[in-house]
Amino acid sequence: MRRVLRKFVPIYLKRHGKARRCRLIQNAFVAIILETPMTSSRSLLALVALLAVLWCAGIVAAPLLKNAGAVAAADGLYDFYGRICHQLDSHSWHLGGDKFAVCVRCSSIYFSFAVSLLAWMVAARRERLLPLRPALVIAAAGLMVIDVALHLCGLHASSTVTRMLTGGLLGGILPWVVVPLFLEAVGQMRRRRPRPTERPSGEMQHA
Repeated sequence: MRRVLRKFVPIYLKRHGKARRCRLIQNAFVAIILETPMTSSRSLLALVALLAVLWCAGIVAAPLLKNAGAVAAADGLYDFYGRICHQLDSHSWHLGGDKFAVCVRCSSIYFSFAVSLLAWMVAARRERLLPLRPALVIAAAGLMVIDVALHLCGLHASSTVTRMLTGGLLGGILPWVVVPLFLEAVGQMRRRRPRPTERPSGEMQHA
């Protein structure tokens, strides 16, 4: 599967426009997840945790690289994260005089998600954890939406504290709801995949 992806992905991206790239990346990700040999769900979870930590590291790396004089690398990170965040200077934490790659609310979501995911992994080593109710995610997201809406309406001044609390609450709850469901979904997809049929023993002997 990996050899096929490496061979045909560049050809596909060259022939087709950007509109289909997201779908291709999504399908390739699912294929790699299904084809990668995982000894247990912990291996897959460790991969997700690694990606979450790297994502958070990139947020902090942007101002650090800019302070170190690596302006091109820093601008690349700002441009990458700028696709998902407004990056307003007044709404962002700063490090060495330069803002993080995302705003306070987004930073709180990502950082709390990574920390909560690691905590979930530690707790899951001791016992099997059932997912929390999805209503908790809806409630946390609702508080964040209310904070933004009241700020836009002029009824409430959203501050760094409210952005940090609402974003941190949502990011902290997500792993305890999404991760168990994600692992279960991957397990079901693997179980539903057709297994290659084995050749009869007599046929193997005559071969």
